[in-house]
Amino acid sequence: MIHETRLEIAPGESRELEVSLERGSTITGRVVDGSGAPVAGASIFTVAPEDLGRPISRRSGGLMYTGVDGMLYEEAILRTWADEARADESGRFALSGVATGPARLRVEHPDFLFRDLAPLDVLDGQDVSLGDIVLERGSTIEGRLFDADGLPARAGSVGVKRLPDEGGDEAAGPEVLTFTHVEGDGSFRERGLRSGRYRLWVAGRAGVERVVDLAADERRHVDLRLSSE
Repeated sequence: MIHETRLEIAPGESRELEVSLERGSTITGRVVDGSGAPVAGASIFTVAPEDLGRPISRRSGGLMYTGVDGMLYEEAILRTWADEARADESGRFALSGVATGPARLRVEHPDFLFRDLAPLDVLDGQDVSLGDIVLERGSTIEGRLFDADGLPARAGSVGVKRLPDEGGDEAAGPEVLTFTHVEGDGSFRERGLRSGRYRLWVAGRAGVERVVDLAADERRHVDLRLSSE
């Protein structure tokens, strides 16, 4: 558990501070896939109520900016979480130091759809066992970015945005808006996506985009090519 105290100390002053810590609770469990195999490396962390259902991926507070196509984008910033654990090779985890009261947990892994667990009521000093937590494998969009001459682009980023369904409402699950880095060989990849329709485009380059329909647990290859300017 983390407690914060603010002090004002004058130049040259010495202060003695007595700190009393409370024992937090420990939440344990095991993360597995649909077949029961362990999901090693899965992250388990607490989320604020306003973040439930949103694909925050432990990132928030990003810089908002307007792209060349007139759309408003957010550049995500990595955030460090106080209450976080990682599943070991057997899928087991122990999240310690959890404060007394309601606890809202998220479980995520790059290859799977994130899962928000039902709120827990953590009692003072009592540990909680969640048993097995099953994650659903997500889909992947990958491909390569080429320049106008057909050679691999060595830099850039590809935007990936989940589009509304035909009825005008967002497809099942939260909206996704993210950017994936283009590697030195022109390759890019975005994992852990829900099924639905996605728009792909090259950041800073108008007119270079594709729209693809992604099925559940699908691995889709999409190549993009820059136009000559």
